[in-house]
Amino acid sequence: MNRMTTAMARQSLTDFVTDQRASAIALTGPWGSGKTWTWNRVIEGAAASNSPPFKRYAYVSLFGLDSMAELKAALFENAVPPSHVADGATTATWREEMSGVLEAGSISAGARRSGLIAYWKGRRHAKLVASLLPGWAAALRSATFLAVRDYVVCLDDIERKGAGLSMTDVLGLVSQLTEQRNCRVIIILNEEGFGPEGKAEKDRFNGFREKVLDREVFFAPHPSECADLVFDNKADPYQWAASYAVEIGITNIRILQRICRLIDAFLPALKGARDRVIRSFIHSATLLTWCFYGEAGGAPAYAFIRTLSGASFIGFDDKEKTRSSAEREWLAKLSDYGFYSVDNLDDEIFRALENGYLDAGKVDAAVKEANDRADAESASGSMTEAWGLLHNSFDDNTTEFIDRLVRTATADARWLRYLDAEAVCFVLRALGEDTKASEFAAHWVAVNGAVDPARLARPIDDFGLGTRDKAFRDMVKTAAMANAQTPSLADTIKGLVGRNGWNPIDEEILAAATADDYIDFFRSCTGDPHLSSYIRLCLKFGGFAGSPGYRRIGVTVSNALRRLATESPINALRVANFTLFEDTEPSPSAEPPKNPFSTPGENPA
Repeated sequence: MNRMTTAMARQSLTDFVTDQRASAIALTGPWGSGKTWTWNRVIEGAAASNSPPFKRYAYVSLFGLDSMAELKAALFENAVPPSHVADGATTATWREEMSGVLEAGSISAGARRSGLIAYWKGRRHAKLVASLLPGWAAALRSATFLAVRDYVVCLDDIERKGAGLSMTDVLGLVSQLTEQRNCRVIIILNEEGFGPEGKAEKDRFNGFREKVLDREVFFAPHPSECADLVFDNKADPYQWAASYAVEIGITNIRILQRICRLIDAFLPALKGARDRVIRSFIHSATLLTWCFYGEAGGAPAYAFIRTLSGASFIGFDDKEKTRSSAEREWLAKLSDYGFYSVDNLDDEIFRALENGYLDAGKVDAAVKEANDRADAESASGSMTEAWGLLHNSFDDNTTEFIDRLVRTATADARWLRYLDAEAVCFVLRALGEDTKASEFAAHWVAVNGAVDPARLARPIDDFGLGTRDKAFRDMVKTAAMANAQTPSLADTIKGLVGRNGWNPIDEEILAAATADDYIDFFRSCTGDPHLSSYIRLCLKFGGFAGSPGYRRIGVTVSNALRRLATESPINALRVANFTLFEDTEPSPSAEPPKNPFSTPGENPA
């Protein structure tokens, strides 16, 4: 097999199309690398020439085809003359092909004419005539397949064929078309697409490939070639995406097209934004789309990057011990790419990828915030630049790094998230700057507490990972308790759903509530379609390790439900849907606690 660039592959495929000799080739390569796209450009170019090198072309995707009869029928149904290659088969092209099959004097035409005469003259014997129709239909199908001759045929997606269509039959048909029907046949496939369950079929393909195929082309273009295919002749924002895609090595055409569509969706909201904001958005959109769709192609796991923060790159001892080799590799890729944390505009990219649409109000707010941050960073520099002094050098630049980190983090405090702020404190203390760490922590707490006390909530993915910077956490917890207004039990439970963390006051309210309090709340939710979600949310606390209050919440809620179950048979049936906790101490759990609302499907929003 030859590994080819896009230009080499096009030339090889052009030679195949223009050579009038019957032959069969395979075009293989990774999923999404542009194999079909490249072949389509070649066959369309040949069809548009002054003297097309073929009279009929048939493109058939085997995706879901489950029998040889279906495949043979598809070859005829999808046959088009050169003038219709770009548009594909239509009812008009089918009628044109069928007219040739049913031309006057042909056997099939005679059978068709005789059948119609017999039907109309023998309507009293319609059942008898109808019994003959399957035979006539079979004869017609045979006649249409006999018409498949001197074609150029493309069989795509053979690794995704139906279970009823064997690889042996497919390759046997290819052999028949080339040896008996003077056809040129190209097979397009991704061998990895067979998967473990398709090993037998892959083995059959490997066993017959030498006998059936005249040559093979392994198509794996360079990332720059793939980017050119999608972003060529587009304006600067798209060219930035092209350069970022090349930087991280994206070769999947479909992912590149999805990046392009994501940019299309966001650009109206970015009109008037600072250049650095637009470039930062493109930088993030390229990476996050790759992670969302391309994990199988080597991208960092989407769930991993979803919880990324600057702290992930600092090397907290407790978390470093639990990192897998894959996570370390992902962090290295992200560091090389210069992506160290997630901001609010990145959150809107996540939501767009997950939901398939934009929330215009939230996007506008995130863009405004990004503009404000860009204005502040014009004087103090960005956090990425500050961290670069740590990650991208072995110079003795301690003083320069500390000064830049403190200055930038102080100016950026309004936009730094909990873990990013804690990372600043951790590094400053590691370098012997306890006073500066405490001063920055106090500043961060004051700024964010004034904007929204909920920002002082501990992130949901941080629970159970141990203490990183205890002084920072103690200061934030004290401020959160001082700033929090004591809400009702109902407001607390409903407020936890859809919130990105919880404050210490939330845990205290849930743990202090009695079984009567929970019963009153559950009764107040009559008619609320999210009642079950509220119950499961509360019960999940009982399975968490790390705080006696978690267990107390789970047991109290369980006791409340037991009392409700005793009131009536229908209540007993309702409570049977939930797993309750006994009033005994459980064995220690190694599983880190998580916020209950993070379970998919339980967000009532």
